[in-house]
Amino acid sequence: MKVSIFLKTHEYNLKTTVRFIFNMKLFPKFIIEEENLILMIVKNHRDIATKVKGGGSYIFDNETNSYTLYRESYEFGAVKIEDIKKCIDDGKVYTNVKLIHSITDKNNFSFYNGSKKN
Repeated sequence: MKVSIFLKTHEYNLKTTVRFIFNMKLFPKFIIEEENLILMIVKNHRDIATKVKGGGSYIFDNETNSYTLYRESYEFGAVKIEDIKKCIDDGKVYTNVKLIHSITDKNNFSFYNGSKKN
């Protein structure tokens, strides 16, 4: 993907990077394909994979190395929290479709379903 090469070779502050990504209409999205959780910056969920259980969006916090997964895919629907938990517990969380390097051990994960706790 041209955007990932561009972002790696140029040093920009976070605001410029975020503005660039959103101007390109690319967004942080995730899907579960088979038993793998895949997080990428793409235009559509279908750009990641086609055999999908569901998906959504995510936010990454650099300071805490934390991914917060939220919402649902308009193309594939919502994922079950059990499927997300299984991928994380099994160490099958990736940032590429080739499933080369799991990021499970170096990051924290949470899921926000939009409900408020009393």
